[in-house]
Amino acid sequence: KDYIRSWIKQQKQEDGTEANDNSNDKIKNTVNAMATIINIKEPFLQQYASAIAKGIRRDIQKSTLGCTASIGVSTNKFLAKLATNKAKPDGQYVVTDWKSLLRDLKLRELHGVGRKMEQKLLLHQLEFVTDIWSVDHHDGLDDHRHYSTTSKSSNSTAEKQLCSIVGPTLGRKLYQYCYGIDDRPVVAAATRKTIGAECNYGVRFTK
Repeated sequence: KDYIRSWIKQQKQEDGTEANDNSNDKIKNTVNAMATIINIKEPFLQQYASAIAKGIRRDIQKSTLGCTASIGVSTNKFLAKLATNKAKPDGQYVVTDWKSLLRDLKLRELHGVGRKMEQKLLLHQLEFVTDIWSVDHHDGLDDHRHYSTTSKSSNSTAEKQLCSIVGPTLGRKLYQYCYGIDDRPVVAAATRKTIGAECNYGVRFTK
């Protein structure tokens, strides 16, 4: 926390200055600081994340002479990715209520769900995250307090249904996503080994 506070103070002092030769290292250190917030309680995240995200975006723009960046911030990778989608283009979004973020989300938008899997889910009248919530509500299970990531399964009919449709591993993971749960570790500052470029013409092949 002390490191993050000192970093924010430094950013305020540097507002309006040009990027220096260490700008890339500065961005990398900032991302490291951002990743450590995962292990800090949520109120602290909400208090400081917006300022840190703003600093990262400013550093990227300065060091690249104009490139913009969008940043989503939350307590895990899954929610942060969804928040990034809300932040685009050239913005930032801090998740303060996971239920509001997921309420209108289709299962198709969850990590690991493609078009074919979406069709399988639709055959069982499962289209939105709220469809999973509805099944749990019918069973007397509300929000995620009934769920533990350390247990092999919950007592949820919805989780069992997902596992029967897409398999136990992915089914359990999708069920966790529906409650904003993601225990994948955050790995900061990984060494880049390749660089790629692509051109998208906006064409989708359906057959």
